Amino acid sequence: MNMNIYLVDLRWRGHHTPYVEYLSRYFLEQNHQVTYVTSRANPRVDELTCLSSLNVCRVDIDPEHEISADGIMSSIKEQTLRTRELRCIFETIPFESADVVHFLTYDGSQLPHALTGGLNGVSDLTVVATLHRDMFLQQTGGGVGGYLTRMLTTFGLHFSLTRSLLDYITVHAPSIRQRIIGGVPSATRHTVRMLPAPTPRPQRTPSVEEARDQLEFNIDTDAELILLFGELRYEKGPDQAFTALEQFDSEITILLAGNPIDFSETEIDSWIEATPESVTVKTRLEFIPEDLVDTYLTAADALLLPYRRQTGISGPLRRAAFVGTPVIGPQASDIGDIITQKQIGVTYDSNAELRTILANVTDSISNIDEQSLDEFATSRHWRTTGRVLEQIYTQDSNNSA
Repeated sequence: MNMNIYLVDLRWRGHHTPYVEYLSRYFLEQNHQVTYVTSRANPRVDELTCLSSLNVCRVDIDPEHEISADGIMSSIKEQTLRTRELRCIFETIPFESADVVHFLTYDGSQLPHALTGGLNGVSDLTVVATLHRDMFLQQTGGGVGGYLTRMLTTFGLHFSLTRSLLDYITVHAPSIRQRIIGGVPSATRHTVRMLPAPTPRPQRTPSVEEARDQLEFNIDTDAELILLFGELRYEKGPDQAFTALEQFDSEITILLAGNPIDFSETEIDSWIEATPESVTVKTRLEFIPEDLVDTYLTAADALLLPYRRQTGISGPLRRAAFVGTPVIGPQASDIGDIITQKQIGVTYDSNAELRTILANVTDSISNIDEQSLDEFATSRHWRTTGRVLEQIYTQDSNNSA
């Protein structure tokens, strides 16, 4: 059955634009009609290779205003922003011809969706929303304001499910699915679905030597290279990695690649200055183009994800698996669960344990089987994601497990 699918995402940084790219390509291959709803301010629309076959609807709102501070006031600001976004979408986009509306980034929109009333005026429409994290079920503290925020977010999701404003929630980690089913009264195994995050397989994977030469960092092929990759955000903890390295006495090379967001270059320079002479640091503090991502990952002996956040998954983790690069990540996190269950790397629970792993990277990752990395990567390929979504969109009850 051919469908008219609306993919809604007003955010474009990092993995958001490739996410739209891969899903759109799959649906178009299957002869579905695809409409991409995004912000008029989105500068990355032209990156979509299938753009000529897409319908693009732009709304006059800038979603790149990030609310990163903690506290009740920041929560109010975020809820206000997300409510404006949804109201603008519902009032300006003609969804009457749609079969499916899929909100690709639903985080922060649970209560706003309930308040705006959703698309309940449109009949015979399947509404799907992807939650990348479930911090509203995990966080503690914040006093009365924090408690109210978490409670209202949970209520918003519960309300949207019970009032049929939302048909399905998709998540990218089994642990997130379990927590949502356990924490939201109306969430069930049928309404909360597992969805592999769409990931591409490289057309060609260069050798480590070729990759290092291409990046022009003058890194010897024999050097042990650890990659810190992606936007430098507080939640991703690049500063924590450098804190661990302050007491490091083995030779290692760190490659820090990504656009500084929450840290200034002055701060980053101070991290580097605090490392001992045995640590060599190479940096490329800028947005890394999509066609170079796999080259960076191939050049590394391991990808280090020193994340502060405990919930959610990682795009670089999946991309690393496709090129056969093991991952090092915090044990007490969704990422740590994936690394351990899928046997695609090693985990740590303290700076001391991280230093031990990094002191001899070769030995630390020697037991990582290339087959485990490939099996995990294949299960996250974007065509697999597309097939799973087709089942969800057509309300296939056999996909409820």
